[in-house]
Amino acid sequence: MPAVLGAVRIPTELSVTALAGAHPCLLAPAASGDPSVASLQLGPQAELGRILHRLVEDAGRGRMGHVVDADAMVRSRLEVLLRECQRELCKDAFSKAYADLKESFSFLEWHSRTEIAIAEATRMLSGQPSPHSASQLQKAHSIAFTNLNALLGRAGEFTLFEVPFRSKHLRLKGRIDELAKQASGTIDVIDYKTGRVLDADGTLSPRIVFQLRLYGLAILECLPHATVQLYVRSGEEYYSVPFTADDVRRTVSKLLSIASWSSGVEGMVHGGLWGCVWQLVLAHPWQLTSAHPLVS
Repeated sequence: MPAVLGAVRIPTELSVTALAGAHPCLLAPAASGDPSVASLQLGPQAELGRILHRLVEDAGRGRMGHVVDADAMVRSRLEVLLRECQRELCKDAFSKAYADLKESFSFLEWHSRTEIAIAEATRMLSGQPSPHSASQLQKAHSIAFTNLNALLGRAGEFTLFEVPFRSKHLRLKGRIDELAKQASGTIDVIDYKTGRVLDADGTLSPRIVFQLRLYGLAILECLPHATVQLYVRSGEEYYSVPFTADDVRRTVSKLLSIASWSSGVEGMVHGGLWGCVWQLVLAHPWQLTSAHPLVS
């Protein structure tokens, strides 16, 4: 077990992905960027998700070298990532039990999850003219690493992969998988998913919807009057995430409610901490400290 945790300092910015996936525990995104806070092992599902996202990211960033056979190259890269992960998991007595990730899934689940990611990575390598990576563009034009406003201010149509951003006002940080600006000025935000995206009733998972809408807020902070379209891509399927004026207001309201963290323990209890595995490593009494409210 990790050491007892007596205090957590709320960071200046919160990761969008950590925040969107945190419900009902709001402590995880607050502590996720703090290397001094040990977290519990998350298991094979989370490890496979991390690897598959890395696979798609490597393809989008052009990290796989010269392409001859895109499908074979992607599958080879996946094997490398799995071996690297297995070596790391074997170092811990708990995670060693599922170090061979393939053995932790049924054939159908493994095939379904991996093939979606392989297809997406292959498309990136062998599809239409490759979009620029944000990092290449930033380097070429001396644009700051997280200056989303400068990227969006470029004239004409463009598509970028792996676009990092940091918002001091919203106190959010993240990386957008794909961002495209149409000739009309409309901004498309596309997030790639390799796992399940729909709930049992066939609707998009609320955490995914919240994640995409937080990306939308970051775009609107730079271009307040822009039309922003949000999409989730899973394999060959695209799912549209509504982003009306009412959706914007509700997302801002939800983000503002998290500002209760700055009031200390009471806000965290109301945020739904209890019942989470993080409770196991909390000392009593414990405290949260924050130098700034979440949003102004």
